[in-house]
Amino acid sequence: MDVLIFDDDTTQAELLTECLRAKGYTTEKYYNGQSAILEIKRQQPRLVIVDIMMPMVDGLTICRTVKSNPELAKTHVIVTSGKRYKEVQDEAHLCGAAAFFGKPIKMEELRIAVQKLIGSPGAQSAGATLTPRPAASLGKIWGSVSSGGNPAVGRPTSCLSIDLGPNLLILDAGTGLSDLIKHKSKPVEKQVWLLLSNYEPDRVGGLSHLAKAFGEAFTINIVGPIDHREPLQQVLNKGLYKDGSPRAGIQIFAVSESKFNLWPGVRASAIFTLHPRACLAYRVDFQGRSVVYCPNNEYPTDDETPSVDFRNKFKNFAHAADVLVHDARYLDEDFAAYQNRGNSSPMAAVRAATEAGVRKLVLFNSDDRYGSDKLGPAISTLRKNLLDTGNPLDVDFAVPGGSFFA
Repeated sequence: MDVLIFDDDTTQAELLTECLRAKGYTTEKYYNGQSAILEIKRQQPRLVIVDIMMPMVDGLTICRTVKSNPELAKTHVIVTSGKRYKEVQDEAHLCGAAAFFGKPIKMEELRIAVQKLIGSPGAQSAGATLTPRPAASLGKIWGSVSSGGNPAVGRPTSCLSIDLGPNLLILDAGTGLSDLIKHKSKPVEKQVWLLLSNYEPDRVGGLSHLAKAFGEAFTINIVGPIDHREPLQQVLNKGLYKDGSPRAGIQIFAVSESKFNLWPGVRASAIFTLHPRACLAYRVDFQGRSVVYCPNNEYPTDDETPSVDFRNKFKNFAHAADVLVHDARYLDEDFAAYQNRGNSSPMAAVRAATEAGVRKLVLFNSDDRYGSDKLGPAISTLRKNLLDTGNPLDVDFAVPGGSFFA
């Protein structure tokens, strides 16, 4: 199949179909988005054309879902809409659209765009994309639970890794680091980076697992915030060095808000978040993609001047990131009892993601008392609210063993 068309404007759908079939392309048309993802997976078209405003499922949700699914990575998406505003076009491209056409569509211009994207009818290989995207990188969640400092908590605490080809990037060293080390099978380059967001037990409780994980040929570069209560070297002495010196070489960097290179083509930046301790959020940019990691942050939802100032700062920091991993320790119905402690709720995290224009939100650091019986209904309600308000944000809770694509 060359092209699938989803548009509730039947006249527009017919015009698109006739235009493309006249040039030899095979097409099918649908008048709502209800079965869009099912049909796209079943028919494997080379191109999808979606209207934004449709019943059942809107076009931006379809676009974002297609472009975040590695099985559909080669499927191009063109978004159309009667809303020709620049903000709408920007949102479409943020969701992964290769092109945007305002209505009424100039059919010859659309035909040219289709040919650039997928080549001639029935061609085995697509043409050059209008907005090329590199292959997705895999983020792996090894630990995500907030233990509240209770060592008896059995579920693993904060640790993520991001697959950057031969390079290993680790975000935080909670007890989830143990599983990362156990399952480390792919050869990695000799420079390993670990970015610590703060020095609470949930972030550094697994440091001892690094001691024997890498041999003498490796260097582990450890970055953490400048914290006058507890310097980074002191934290490492109690964790990484507690059973003797690690086999790998260790370099440490205590930083404030800054930007720094990890590997060629991989750049990190950091800002302080709203938390009682010195706590950093990190942004990692690589190959035109970006992940923001922010496990402790009480994102403000009021309109007082300090709150607005921080929201603008965070918006600029996380702007258009592919994935935002954000603190959502307390469920919305419980959050009022835990304000001013440095953590957020799912709705606060959604606001942070929406204001920054990110593509996917991973709710992180959920309190250990919440099991699947609580998180399951919470995410269902949250997704329904997003759908009802037309918010295209893709959102889920972090689960140890889970993953995401950036």
